[in-house]
Amino acid sequence: MNPLHSFFSEALAMHQPALEELVSKIARVGVSPSVVKDDAAKAGAGLPSLDDLIVSESNGVALIPVHGVMVKRTRVFSGWFDTVRVVGVDFWAEMVEELTKRSDITDIVIDFDTGGGQVAGTERLANAIWNARQTKNVVGVANEFACSAGLWALSQCSRVVTTRTAGIGSLGVYMLHFDDTKFLSENWGIEKSVVYRGKYKASHERPLDKELRADMQRFIDSTYSEFIDAVARGRGVSANEVIDRWGEAQLFTGSEAVSNGLADDFGTLQEVLEELNAGRKSQVSVSDPPADSSPDEGDPSAMKLNATGQILDSAGKVVGSLNELELTASVLGTHCKAVVDEMIASAVKTATHANTETFKAELAGARKADQERLESLVAAVGADDGVQAFLAGQSIDQAKAGKADKLAAENETLRKQLADAQTKPQHAPAPSFASSERSKTGSDKSGTDKADPMKADWDANKEACQDTFIEFAHYKAYREYQESKES
Repeated sequence: MNPLHSFFSEALAMHQPALEELVSKIARVGVSPSVVKDDAAKAGAGLPSLDDLIVSESNGVALIPVHGVMVKRTRVFSGWFDTVRVVGVDFWAEMVEELTKRSDITDIVIDFDTGGGQVAGTERLANAIWNARQTKNVVGVANEFACSAGLWALSQCSRVVTTRTAGIGSLGVYMLHFDDTKFLSENWGIEKSVVYRGKYKASHERPLDKELRADMQRFIDSTYSEFIDAVARGRGVSANEVIDRWGEAQLFTGSEAVSNGLADDFGTLQEVLEELNAGRKSQVSVSDPPADSSPDEGDPSAMKLNATGQILDSAGKVVGSLNELELTASVLGTHCKAVVDEMIASAVKTATHANTETFKAELAGARKADQERLESLVAAVGADDGVQAFLAGQSIDQAKAGKADKLAAENETLRKQLADAQTKPQHAPAPSFASSERSKTGSDKSGTDKADPMKADWDANKEACQDTFIEFAHYKAYREYQESKES
């Protein structure tokens, strides 16, 4: 495969003009590249040593140039008339890692002039910069180009400086697929056949069908997501905000980048180095204005404070930051009142929204908790007692204790009623009414009507019946009840 095809077949985070420039250079050389691996090869390729990167030993300042196309490993393309060297980001990542370990280095400046390149290796460089940022002052300078993979790495710096005319952005990834089957057959009479096992194997050796395209898109989407997350981490915003503000591969000028938050300050590489070498570390002094004066937008001495705590002059250039200045209360009140008011209003709005959402969540949770508590009480002590316990705000243990007390009280009442019944004199047993059968066939001795045998029994056993029943009507009702049970 042509070395360019091999390069392009990988995931690329690269601005299109940079790609065209690389193609032009390598095509002019026209030979396969050699990969620089060992120290001897690095020296032969003209790569700097760690000490070469230190530009101010007294102030602990180091400078790393990330220029040209970004590839994972350093490659040298050599031809008859020209040589093209592409420095690998693995090498620069190694240099950042080594500088991070050195206690004599306090500031690392990374000079970006790149249109990006391969995704491979970029993550390591970005992580190395992010890790260095935890203990060092890492300043990234867009000088004058930091796109795609360059932006991926640049965004991890603790401070991003750009010239107004720089190009920053192109946040996106892509892959190329070359189908040379028609070219070979139509121009050279060569029919290309590929024997493979696995649906997506040898995808770059055959025509791109719907399934192969979908698989490549899956890979690119995943890589794009990693890019988004890295920029979100570096710039301190959410992934959705990265997508909304910068995620459609737009290219921004330096002025636009500072306005939309992709960069922090205006400045050149030389200005940054002079600032650090002089030991100023971005510190500036601000004199108290006269008591009767107030800042005016047209006053060239008027200064402003942006949302990230940086102090801007009237031209919008960053001249320092709050955490590096000692400002009196009057200076802060004069220059920052409007910004502070805006920040307070925003904080109040955010807090109100947060409180509202929290209240809604708590209310929904309380309703669910009440439902679960009611169901648990009903299951523990029954429906009636469970509802009463719920309304009384009782726990399950309290409801069970109340249920036990209630049952104990009921049992005590029944016990007393039984004891009272046992102490009262017993009534005589109900008469056997032996004459009832006789009364069914005729009159009894008193000549009672045959049609009313109960009356005959009453009269025949009147004395005994009266011990149990006060009058005949009660006796008759009792007899009818007994006969209904027997039937």
